[in-house]
This record gives sequence, structure tokens and C-alpha cells, in this order.
Amino acid sequence: MPQSVLDRKITGMQKLRQSQSIGKINDFMESPWFIGVVCGLILVCNLLGAELIVYPVLVLFGVYMAAFGRDFLPLTAIAACCYMGPSVHNNPGQNPNSVLYPEKGGWVLAVVLAVLILATVLRLCLDRQLGKGFLRCRRSLMSGMVILGAAYLLAGAFSGRYFENGIWNLVFALLQFVSVAGFYWFFTGAVRWERVHTDYFLWVGLGAGLMVSGQIIGVVLGNNVIEDSQIVTPMIFTGWGNANNMGCMAAMMIPCAVGLARRTGKVTLFCLLAILIAVCVCLTCSRTSMAAAALIYVLSVAVSLRDRRCRKKLLIFHGIAALALAAALFVMREELRTLFDALVDRGLDPRMRDIIYPEGIRTFRENPVFGEGFYPSTDKIYEWSKQERLKAILPARWHNTVIQLLASCGVVGLLAYGNHRQHTIRLFWEKRKTPAIYIGLSLLAMLLMSLLDCHFFNIGPTLVYSIGLAFAEKTQWENRRYE
Repeated sequence: MPQSVLDRKITGMQKLRQSQSIGKINDFMESPWFIGVVCGLILVCNLLGAELIVYPVLVLFGVYMAAFGRDFLPLTAIAACCYMGPSVHNNPGQNPNSVLYPEKGGWVLAVVLAVLILATVLRLCLDRQLGKGFLRCRRSLMSGMVILGAAYLLAGAFSGRYFENGIWNLVFALLQFVSVAGFYWFFTGAVRWERVHTDYFLWVGLGAGLMVSGQIIGVVLGNNVIEDSQIVTPMIFTGWGNANNMGCMAAMMIPCAVGLARRTGKVTLFCLLAILIAVCVCLTCSRTSMAAAALIYVLSVAVSLRDRRCRKKLLIFHGIAALALAAALFVMREELRTLFDALVDRGLDPRMRDIIYPEGIRTFRENPVFGEGFYPSTDKIYEWSKQERLKAILPARWHNTVIQLLASCGVVGLLAYGNHRQHTIRLFWEKRKTPAIYIGLSLLAMLLMSLLDCHFFNIGPTLVYSIGLAFAEKTQWENRRYE
């Protein structure tokens, strides 16, 4: 195609993007209402098993952004939430007929995803302004992420086990690197950050928190979770994770609701939503998630109390909420004791972590430099999946970030992670007087829970982590401080 013809077509697309009708659509897609639409669709997908309908629709949204959007900002909500769509009946770890397997319908999802990637590449190549910004974007965390990715790719080197599972150790290491760095790299350059509203990530987090809460309620009502007035914890799972996974994602979103309470001044509404999310975390009976939710809620409120404009409202609301909670616990103590009987009986049972952690240290001592790779040689780690084909791809993990790094990647991995963590701490310290502090609290919740679980290596939560880092670094916080 002659260059002049191509230039005319590009100019025509630019004019179309600037039209009034397209502008109104883009205004909607950049608003919290679109985040609500995305989260609502994913909730429907999860509850009704509509993966082959909802995911193509979400891809169509993405293709529209690539063709007519001002940039890729609305795609952040889809990217953060889409992995939480699979339903109980299509759980690939439990159901060999899940539509997520290629021969059962997964090929459709692969095709539409390829279309979205192609459309995105074309937009970045043909939109000179956006493409130039993408290539020249400064990404302060990228060097640390690349070093961490290199440590992942070296996991198991010289242990004699690097290719024991074929190339899957390399593939899983690459997945881990992409989950940490992929969305951060893409969105830092593919969004015109000078236009992004300060609260945007908080709205994404609130939408995701309410969506997961809806899924938890759906699981409790639909999975026969309550029998004889007691919660049966093994029945708390959905298509993308178990109770710990659902509890983690819900707990991560509590700071977003509290942050919006401070930002909007609507303390009662958003704090009630934060409490709703926290209650749903409790319904998962995930002890780690419950402890993290309580801690991160208190920290979020403590940060919000710095704002004199809503301090009085926050104190009054939480005073009343504390009295109401105390009264409810007293009046319903027997019913609650029965409902959470399994949780109470479990107490401080480490759930095999007292066996797993020493085994991880032993593994590290045998291969201290690069670890033994991501596929453990021990059979003492809990296998979450019943499907051999999935276990061959997604290995058992060590339920602790430090142990995971030492056993899988050795000292090299731990040092690389420490370097990345130092970069992120410096980032949030520099942004400590801005709403980025709530993003930091959200990510802190995941990192704390990862000290007793696998979340940092579960791919899905780390995608949200990656997006959160992009928002924290690139949102224009200047002159929007929370003193």
C-alpha cells in the first residue's frame, strides 16, 4: 500500500476518534461505570459459566479501544479482573471437560485473544503519538523486574533438574516473569497518564472487590457450603481458585474502598462497602486472608484519618460500627460459633506448613545458588489440582515467598527479589503523601498473605500487582496531595 494512502487512512482514523459520538463512548469507557460493567460481566461469567460469551465480549471492548480509544486505560479493568471469570463448573483443576481446555472451547478464547493482541500492536505502530510515547516511556521499576525475571529463568540451573519436566520449568519461569512485568511494561507506555483521574485504580479495586464478594456469596449459596448450620471449608472454591485465593483478592481491595471514602467524602457508603468485602473474606474461612483483611482495614483507616476533612465522619462511623459489631457478636455468639465451627477447631493448625517449610530449607541447602527449579522434587507439598495435564504445567508451590525463592531460585532469586522489593519500597515512599498509598496498602496485603501462601507465584494476583505498580508510578499525583 502506498505511503500516501496509508497516511490518509491514519488521518481518517484520528479524525474519527476525535468525533463527538466516539468521544462520548470513550468518556463512558473511562468512567467508573464502565468498570462496573466489566466487573458485572465477569461476575455473570463466574456464576453462570458463560466464559465463551463474556470473554469474547471483553475482547471486543479491547479491540474497540485499539481502534477508537484515546488510549488503553479502560483495558486496565479488564486486565485486572478477567482471570477471575472462570466458573466452578469450568475449573480446569477439577473438571477435565472445562471449556478452558483447547479441545473443549479454549481455542475460541485463544483466537479472540490473538485478535486483541494484533489490534493492540497495530494501534501502537500506526498511532505515532501513542506509539512514540510507548517506546520512550521511562519505567523506573523495569530494571529490577528484568533482574528478577533472569533469576526466575535461571531457577534450577546446574541442579540437574532444569529439564527434568521438559521445557516446563523454563515456561513456568517465563510465566512468572510476565505476570510481574508484563502489564506494568504495557500500561506504563500505553496510557496517556496526564489524563488519568487520581482515583481510577481505586475504582478498579472497588469493582474487583465487590465482584469477588459476589462470587463468594454465590459459592456459599451454590456449593452447599453450609451444612447443619456449619461452613464446610473444602467446598469453598470457584473456577479460578480456592478459599485462600478468593479471600486474598477480596482482602487486597479493601484499601480501595476506604480510599474512596476519603477521596469522595462519602464515608458511610464506601466504608460500608469495605466492611461488606471484609465480611465476605470471613466467609471464605481463610485465616491468612481474614488476618490480612483486618490489618489492612485498620491501616487504611489510619491513613485516612490524616485528612481533617473526613476525620470526624470516620471516627463516628467506626465508633458506631464497633458497637454494632460487638452487639452482633454477643447476640449471635452461639450461631456464629456453630457457623464457623470448622475454623475454630482448626485454630493454629499450620496445615502441613511445619513440614513444607523445613523441606524447602533442605532443598535450598542442596542447591543454594540457583535452587532446584520450580518443580519440587519432594512429594510433601499439597497438590491443588486433580488433573494431571494441569499439574504438569503448574507445579506445587511452597506457601511462602521466601521459601519459594530459596528452594526454586536459590540465593540468586532471593537477592533479585530483594532488589525488586527495594525499588517498590522507594517508589511508595516517594508517593506516601498521595492516594498511591492506598495502592501500596493493597499490594502490601498480597505480599503479607504470600508469607503464608503462594499468591505471589499464582500468576493471577501478580497481574493485579503489576497493574497497581503502573498506576502508582505513572498517575500524575502532583498538586493532588493528601496532607
